[in-house]
Amino acid sequence: MDGRRVELVASAAPLVERVVREFAPAMPRHLDRLEMAVRGRLQLIEAVEDFDLEGPQSFAEFALPRVRGAIAEALLDEGIVSLDPLDPLTQSSPAPADGQRPDAR
Repeated sequence: MDGRRVELVASAAPLVERVVREFAPAMPRHLDRLEMAVRGRLQLIEAVEDFDLEGPQSFAEFALPRVRGAIAEALLDEGIVSLDPLDPLTQSSPAPADGQRPDAR
């Protein structure tokens, strides 16, 4: 990795911390946030290899979806979030007060 790419990774490191904070409300206390940050930083290193230094996009813009994806994948691996549309963690609207699904009768 050349010097310019090392600088890009170093300058984008705070981005990883921001993403970890975004996901923090979904993380149980026992989950190591440092591990999530490490996964995000590893993704930065991978992203810089694919990044076009001459392209119009900033490295942060390029790397942000990849970092979010890496941390989301880690949460999936840990069973913290689910891709199941019936799972309450993936529903966008709050559950009814009576605890039943809206379509249940």
